[in-house]
Amino acid sequence: MIRQGATLMEALFVLSHPNAHSAREIAASGQSDWSLAHRLSGLPLTWVAYHDDLPCAFWGAYQRQPGLWGLFGFGTDDWRKVWRQVTLVSARDMMGRVLDAGAMRADCLSLAENEEVHKWLRFLGATVATERPGAGANGENLIQFTWVRPDVPSPT
Repeated sequence: MIRQGATLMEALFVLSHPNAHSAREIAASGQSDWSLAHRLSGLPLTWVAYHDDLPCAFWGAYQRQPGLWGLFGFGTDDWRKVWRQVTLVSARDMMGRVLDAGAMRADCLSLAENEEVHKWLRFLGATVATERPGAGANGENLIQFTWVRPDVPSPT
């Protein structure tokens, strides 16, 4: 089951029971699971996926400034059981709503080490915008992925 509008408790469950990759992402953010859950769960564009009656994925989008949006996502060890549904909702619903809200660009950061996540982000239409060596809270290398609205002119 997937539902829009993750509650604080749903977000906290996912963030306090992260899979190995999400645990490293949380550490790289420099924030506690509680701080992230509190900050992100109140946003209007969040989703939560369930498996066996427990939250196993929490993701969403937020406006950073007019035209520029940030994207995030975290999962538990059961993420692999819902990734197809999460992909569908992300591609169809989330990105559609972000574009409808006037986004010219949306960005997310990913640990440079996780090629599996990078493949998924590329499948969703993201491109690498820049590498950010040492940009994580503990010196982790990050990659910034970007989606640019199709009608935005290229700077070339």
